[in-house]
Amino acid sequence: MTDAANAEGPSPGVQDLAERLESALTECRARIDKLIVQADLANMDLRDELYKRLNAMGNTGLAAHAGLGTARQDLASGLPAQRDTVCAVLHDLQRAVQGAREALDRR
Repeated sequence: MTDAANAEGPSPGVQDLAERLESALTECRARIDKLIVQADLANMDLRDELYKRLNAMGNTGLAAHAGLGTARQDLASGLPAQRDTVCAVLHDLQRAVQGAREALDRR
């Protein structure tokens, strides 16, 4: 009798349970697939944001480098002019002192 029942296939209760389990597993797999897609999209958004920030940092670094080059040129070109101005003032002071000495000597 047991062999006859097995030959006919699973009982309707077992068949129903198997179908419900299969349906639940299919739903779980669909939820997992949906979560995987959401995680992939989040990773893409994060990656895009990271690339955007890295590019901004790179551009800032390039701008700073260019600014440093300009500042270096400004300093290099400004120093000789300032040195020349100081030398001219010192030279004028020397002439003024020498002129004052000569004026004192003539008295």
